[in-house]
Amino acid sequence: MAENITDTTEDIEDMNATRSLETLLHELAEARRLYDTAKAELDAKRLEWEAEHSSDIVHVESLKGLLDRTDRAAREAAERHYEDTGESKPAPGVEVKIVEVPVFEPVDAAAWARQYMPGLLTLDEKAYGKVLREVTNSKTLTAVLPAMPGLMVADAKAYLARDLSAYLEVPDGTDND
Repeated sequence: MAENITDTTEDIEDMNATRSLETLLHELAEARRLYDTAKAELDAKRLEWEAEHSSDIVHVESLKGLLDRTDRAAREAAERHYEDTGESKPAPGVEVKIVEVPVFEPVDAAAWARQYMPGLLTLDEKAYGKVLREVTNSKTLTAVLPAMPGLMVADAKAYLARDLSAYLEVPDGTDND
């Protein structure tokens, strides 16, 4: 189970825009496969032998870091691809969706909330963002309430399929096992 991932981790940390989305998805699928396998093995051993397997725990934590970095890099690559081409489905198992994200100055939002919705204070930025979204998208609320500081902006958000096993295959059709 305890594969040496030192070289892989250093390679992943050196990710940049020159790496293709397909390569990153392959690496993400591999990282997920490695993580899931290692995590399942660790969980089976934990009940009886947790104290004896501290190296396995460190290994799983390293693979989780690898998974997180690879996942983040794949999402960023998908979003960059969308920004460059406008293509929302750049690869199988990948979709970039446009989501509304509240953007506002907390000081202005707090002043508005103090006057019109004191229940939002101490300013809960997440709650303010939800109210901003509702008010922005409601003709009734915009007619009743004064304009809120902030606005809703479209932002690309990459969603990666959980099952990327198709990316584990090597071009000649064999597995990496």
